[in-house]
Amino acid sequence: MRQLALHLTISLIMLAAVLCGGWFEYQQQPPAPVSFVPRSQTSHAPFDVCFAPGTSEEYMAEWQARIWQSSRLDYELGGRWGRTATNVSTGAPGSSITITYSFVPDGVIVDGSPSLLFSMMNDLFGSEAVWQAKIASIFNSWSRVSGLHYIQVSDDGAAWSNSRGVLGARGDVRIGARSMDGSSGVLAYNYYPDNGDMLLDADENWAAPAQNYIFLRNIVAHEHGHGWGLAHSCPIDQTKLLEPYYSNQFDGPQHDDIRGAQRNYGDPKEPNNSAAAAFRFGTIANDTTISQLGLCDSTDRDNYRFSIAAGKGFTLTLVPVGHSYLAGPQNDDGSCTAGTLINTIDDLDMSLALLRATDSTQLMYKNVNPAGQNEEIYHYEVTAAGDSFIARVRGSGVRDVQLYELRFDIFNLADPFLSISPIVFDTTQIDIPTSRTTQLINHGTSAVTIVSISATAPFSVSPSGQHTIPSGGSLELTVTLQSNQVGQYAGTLNVAHSGPGGQLSCELVGMVASAWLQFVVTNIWDFGEVGLGDTDNLRVPVRAQGNIPLTIQSINVAGPFAMPIMVPLTLNPSQSYILNPTFTPTTLGSFSTEVIIIHTGFSSPDTLFLNGTCVPSSVDDPRHSLPTVYRLRQNYPNPFNPETRITFDLPRAAKISLQVFDVQGRMVKEMADGNFEAGRHTIALDASALPSGIYLYRLSSPEFTDTGKMMLLK
Repeated sequence: MRQLALHLTISLIMLAAVLCGGWFEYQQQPPAPVSFVPRSQTSHAPFDVCFAPGTSEEYMAEWQARIWQSSRLDYELGGRWGRTATNVSTGAPGSSITITYSFVPDGVIVDGSPSLLFSMMNDLFGSEAVWQAKIASIFNSWSRVSGLHYIQVSDDGAAWSNSRGVLGARGDVRIGARSMDGSSGVLAYNYYPDNGDMLLDADENWAAPAQNYIFLRNIVAHEHGHGWGLAHSCPIDQTKLLEPYYSNQFDGPQHDDIRGAQRNYGDPKEPNNSAAAAFRFGTIANDTTISQLGLCDSTDRDNYRFSIAAGKGFTLTLVPVGHSYLAGPQNDDGSCTAGTLINTIDDLDMSLALLRATDSTQLMYKNVNPAGQNEEIYHYEVTAAGDSFIARVRGSGVRDVQLYELRFDIFNLADPFLSISPIVFDTTQIDIPTSRTTQLINHGTSAVTIVSISATAPFSVSPSGQHTIPSGGSLELTVTLQSNQVGQYAGTLNVAHSGPGGQLSCELVGMVASAWLQFVVTNIWDFGEVGLGDTDNLRVPVRAQGNIPLTIQSINVAGPFAMPIMVPLTLNPSQSYILNPTFTPTTLGSFSTEVIIIHTGFSSPDTLFLNGTCVPSSVDDPRHSLPTVYRLRQNYPNPFNPETRITFDLPRAAKISLQVFDVQGRMVKEMADGNFEAGRHTIALDASALPSGIYLYRLSSPEFTDTGKMMLLK
């Protein structure tokens, strides 16, 4: 979940090029200084500034300091309107509001200079009606995606930026213009709620006609985004209207901007938090998708009333809307952060209920899928003429906004249909066929001829030939998923028939999964020669392969071999693990065993083959050869409580240090520090004074250093 904007940041709007009887490029040099009254000397609300490309960082930082003095910029959503001319109180976040707006008469002093809005825009567009209609379309772009509603009113010319909206006098949002610093640098700025006033730079070409005046529309829409309480969103990748830089790669509010607007003011169908206040869709006669809907948080309740004609039925699908993208704050100096990757499709786990409109009796309820997946009321048949229903959408989880769509699929009751659709296979093992069944039902008054039945690979369906289904009859279809490759699969079941409604199509979804245990090196290991009564250990790497987790359930091993491990042990796909078999012979001779590893993968059981030879120890038989290499052996037993032994081999006499560390790297025990003769040495560790946990032990000499890991369990 990302954080949305709360106060402000410096607004850096990049103008790639604007059309003015030809292409006009902004000059890439620092603009001239502009007179400005610091915030500390005014009663103005905070506002955001827009810059053209090429504006120096020093100049932008200067404006930032003028506005904010030494305060730090913030990146959170907040600052929603608390009171407007039409709303004495705007309610809680998620409540829809109405904002009035007006155009400041020329001559009103706006931040130190007379407003030039009317003269400027009339010169550019030819008449007030033309440019005011374009401004109205910009406000409507916000109204189409949120609970923000707008009314244009007249303006009495009251003092700039300190006069609240008053019905019959002036708007909540007032728009003016003045010359600022030429056709570059500052382009416009906007105050934050509860003010929202906007000031345009009269030196810019607001009538550039490219892409239906997108220069005017996107900049004013961006500025009004600040006017209802949203700050900048980074990084600059031309996906969000409230990015610091202008882009013509989209038109109006985008996904991130819409989420912010609906978090503050709900969706366009608000208020609809109860059955009595349900938004009315009217009669739905054809397949219909309704978009730009959203829950402002987990406390929101959306209710929609609709009717279906007699002889019809419907499937209603609740579809979460979202995707993954980068989002983050803007820095104090106006630069953008790289953002963090967020996913907005599963912010809330949504449920869908169907109620009878007359008495709010719940008829059906669906919340079977996890967050981010559809919920569906499938093939509901209307039994009475003009039946009315209420669809109720709720969400649980974090208190954040979740966008969604409602999809109505309308059918005639006489149409053949499938009893289950879509068909979901969940997890299917590789190469193992898995089947699901559905009934092809004919509720019509006449027999239906099935012309063909087919499914896209790797799905198959049986039967597949021609069939006749009598009135009131059905045909069982068996759909099978089988593949020799792991992965997520989607397909379609298609039924061509002679009855009404046209070809039937059903979505098929399944995951072919597998897990198996892989011995990274080999599954045959030899301890070599081990002294009588000594303990040796090996490090046997294994890896979980496949696309689902694998759980080691048990390990069966016979003495004198052992396998210290805590089961069950779950490994994620591609995760490695080190098995530590030990060999502690008590009689001379050769030994071998098969270690049986039971797990949830398809290769279970797996077998590890161990071999070892017991010889007289160097203490018992001086003729026994000395070690030829330095070696630090696995402690035994492991896990242990509270004592264990650590063995190491020295091919020649050496000064060694043997120390024990906790996982934070702090030494907790020094077991040895001095000169040792060549040979095998075992030192006991008493860990009575240490807490349970993972510990490291390190053997150091001038020629050799090695580290082992052990677990103390109390």
